[in-house]
Amino acid sequence: RLKYKSDLREVFRGKPVWLSFNKAEHYMKLSMATYGCTFVMYRYCCTGICRLLRHTTCCACFRPKKVMVEGDNCCMCNMAGFKELADMTEDEIIYANFKNRIFEVPFCIISDHKTKSIVLTLRGSISLRDVFTDLVACPEKIDLEGLPEGSMAHKGMLITAKKLKTHLDETKTLDKALSLYPHYDLIITGHSLGAAAAVLLGILYKPIYPELKVYAFSTPCVITRAAAIYCESFVFTIGVGDDFAMRISVETIENLRAQLFEALQNCRLPKYRVIVNGFGYALFGVPSKHLNTTWRDDRPTPHHSVLLPAPNAVPYMFAPSTSATSTEVLLSRLRENCKEMDPNFTSKNKIQEIPGFWKNREVATRKYTNVSLYPAGNILHIVHKKKSKEEKRKADEKTYEMRWLSPDSFDELRVMPRMLLDHLPENVYKVITTVLDEQETEIEDNVEFIM
Repeated sequence: RLKYKSDLREVFRGKPVWLSFNKAEHYMKLSMATYGCTFVMYRYCCTGICRLLRHTTCCACFRPKKVMVEGDNCCMCNMAGFKELADMTEDEIIYANFKNRIFEVPFCIISDHKTKSIVLTLRGSISLRDVFTDLVACPEKIDLEGLPEGSMAHKGMLITAKKLKTHLDETKTLDKALSLYPHYDLIITGHSLGAAAAVLLGILYKPIYPELKVYAFSTPCVITRAAAIYCESFVFTIGVGDDFAMRISVETIENLRAQLFEALQNCRLPKYRVIVNGFGYALFGVPSKHLNTTWRDDRPTPHHSVLLPAPNAVPYMFAPSTSATSTEVLLSRLRENCKEMDPNFTSKNKIQEIPGFWKNREVATRKYTNVSLYPAGNILHIVHKKKSKEEKRKADEKTYEMRWLSPDSFDELRVMPRMLLDHLPENVYKVITTVLDEQETEIEDNVEFIM
């Protein structure tokens, strides 16, 4: 198992100053705030309205505004949600755009005096339009100065980043913000879809603003491996646990599909039992004792003889070709295996069903693309620490541990109980704040939050 550590000082030792866990917590808060009033109502079901009312403006359409806001309603509810979650005043918000269309995400530009930076924060997926953007997942070639040759990116997210850059260039809002505070750094941050767009926008703006930095949270598979490594000089990515978004891409979904076909082929259990248990797990969760165990039934039966491969069998989905010769060879091997397991087996009564397997094989091995996409930048992976009985007795024992991972570590889509929960912004923020709260000593200079 990869060695994870609980001490931030050890994890960040030797890293650049800008790779700051404290700053990451601050920017994650801003990324979460971009979700606006919808997230306030989701997070505070009972008190959400009261929290929003103190920041709303009645009949804002007819009143002069200190902040240029687009795409909000007449009561400025999304702006109210942002101020509530970010704990910021209106004077610190330079520009806000809450228009949400396909290939367009809401964003805010903030003058963050705590970190002395201009922060461009992008919203993640929360609407059906955002889902359509996520689903346009085919790789698109991206040619830009400094990028490795042949680099490709998630098409929907790349279009989103390019549209946002065009809007910022036409309105010159980013240039105006930087001109107001010429000594401030440029920071781009976001969660989920917003993180992917932030990474790609950072790549697009890197030649113009060489000192910009990107803080991305739960970043999806967005770019090819060589480009992901190129981003290490300016991108800090944080992922939590079994987050599915950091592992999902066209290729990983196709690999998961092939694994499901193989599991169905080799499964000894009746399928109704698998489905019923699946519904039970969905409703009541997966018992911990079932996570590391499997059902076993080693008794060969005639009923399963066609489905279960013998030691010399060749799985149909991994056959090299579907030519007539290879098909006959595999069929003959399958007949022999069936006879070994069931002496009463005759080729006439069951083997006619076998050629239908080849259609399944074609579905299982069909590839839409051979291009692999990965999360970008310096990737810090945080997991829940598995404690021994002695460690559980210690009150000061850390809850989480972490380590730096390469993009290759996210090349497999894993179906796990917390794959969705570990992606939610409030859970990511809670993990980051918990890690900081549990540190016994102050963080060293290389991870210190400069106020």
